Amino acid sequence: MHSDSDPWDINQIATNLCLCALEEAFIVRGKSLTDFDLPLPSHEHEEFYQDAICGKFEKEKTVQKARDCFEKNVSSLNNDQSEVFNTIKEKIERNKGSLCFLEAPGGTGKTFLLNLLINWIWMNGDSVVATAATGIAATLLHDGHTTHSAFKLPIPITKLSHCSIKPKTRLALQLRDAKILIIDEGPMLDRLNYECLDRSLQDVCSSNEPFGGKIVLACGDFRQLLPIVRSGNRARIVNSTLKKSKLWNDEVTILRLTKNMRVLKLVSEQPQDRDFKNELQAHEQWLLDLGEGKLPNFGEVPITGESVVEIPPSMARNNRADVVDEVFGNLENHVGDKDYLKSRMILAADNDIVNETNLELVTRLPGKMHTFRSIDSAVDDEGGSLFPREYLNTLNPSGIAEHKLCLKVNAVVILLRNFNIKAGHCNGTRYIIKAIGKHRLVLEKLDAEFNDEDKVLLLPRIPMISNESSTSFRLKRLQFPIKLAFAITFNRAQGQSISDKCGILLPKKVWTHGQIYVAFSRCGNPRNTFVWADQAETFKKFNLPQGKKCMINVVYKEML
Repeated sequence: MHSDSDPWDINQIATNLCLCALEEAFIVRGKSLTDFDLPLPSHEHEEFYQDAICGKFEKEKTVQKARDCFEKNVSSLNNDQSEVFNTIKEKIERNKGSLCFLEAPGGTGKTFLLNLLINWIWMNGDSVVATAATGIAATLLHDGHTTHSAFKLPIPITKLSHCSIKPKTRLALQLRDAKILIIDEGPMLDRLNYECLDRSLQDVCSSNEPFGGKIVLACGDFRQLLPIVRSGNRARIVNSTLKKSKLWNDEVTILRLTKNMRVLKLVSEQPQDRDFKNELQAHEQWLLDLGEGKLPNFGEVPITGESVVEIPPSMARNNRADVVDEVFGNLENHVGDKDYLKSRMILAADNDIVNETNLELVTRLPGKMHTFRSIDSAVDDEGGSLFPREYLNTLNPSGIAEHKLCLKVNAVVILLRNFNIKAGHCNGTRYIIKAIGKHRLVLEKLDAEFNDEDKVLLLPRIPMISNESSTSFRLKRLQFPIKLAFAITFNRAQGQSISDKCGILLPKKVWTHGQIYVAFSRCGNPRNTFVWADQAETFKKFNLPQGKKCMINVVYKEML
């Protein structure tokens, strides 16, 4: 370990810190500093100076703030939450390592509970590593990080992969000291990530126990979206989940939250309306039955998990325009109104309908339309450079901005890259455009608090490289890493909450487990959910009764 016998000057400290940050960012993207002819940092120096400069002061400040937070909120735990908290607390106090899974449908107060647990650990002077599978979920956790960046999980990952954790680094020490490792939105991660973490923790902690003897708390809802498997069928998707891992066995502790706090909050706002209370409670059960494939159906295909279910008549609309008008009918009267814009959203299964809807809504805004076209090239190819730029411009790989962006001031956009998780600038964060320049955009978070020092993001164009394996080359695109976001896809909606109006568009059938459940569970109020499904698309496969509007739901029941 480094000591102060060979001190560095401030420039050396700053350079090394910068290299450490760059190394972390590159690892998440499957790159290294050496790919760019940059020197490797000294992790021993970084650990020494970080501890010397801010370690003791920051720890004392964190303990006091954590105690204040815990004491303020612990009395708000309901019975379910208290039982889960006490179970985990007992495991931590006994130092009994194991894999735990917290099953928590949307609205049951999972994030509140996790943050209370984190603060309880901090107030006792101990450490915790809090992560989530998505950037947007990580921002909701105190000191949250994405799972891939926190554990240095490799991309792509294989059955033999190890995390990029060197034994004597600050991260290795942090993992050895942590009382618990939290992974929110756990069902979205491929089981290979858990198995890779298991192997790596055994090495770091010098223990052959599962996860090196650490308590790992995975959280989520298997009714929601499962890991993405490109061109994967039902069997391959199911096989990629945590439940199919060797780590999922009789030793796993299953914990559950069942009381919907979102419903209780809505009821408390209208305590005299008994009809509304009954409607909310019925809707809560309907959602669970939808996610578990238990609703009455008018036909099913067991091999694919498809079934045809009725759209509740109060939600059903006749066409796409009706849904758009229900959600954004008075958009012109709320230009720049963040409270209005953050409280409503339209969801759809595929990008075509999302893009069509976004273009329609941005056109309604006053002001000049700015068009930005990307600079595209082909990389990693024997001859990929021979592809004409016009062809490259037509490609739209997943996770990369489109070639042509049409933007206006006051439009709503969503970020496609993680910039700064702690500041809330991550993949999935929604913004309003405040200013448009030739080389940068000025964005402001839609859900920013008044005192949020990080509410503004100055966004340049950045190079993005696709991970598509279906072509002989990878696309490199220089563009602003955003999409218009009046409407977003079901996959991007996971982790988002809609407090007022939600539109759901189904011009085509969904194709995988959890998509319909995710869409309908974004908004807790059934009176503010509006749905259009193309009945011709549904009738192609099933003989449906007249007078009912239906949709296709996909549920893999073996996952529940």
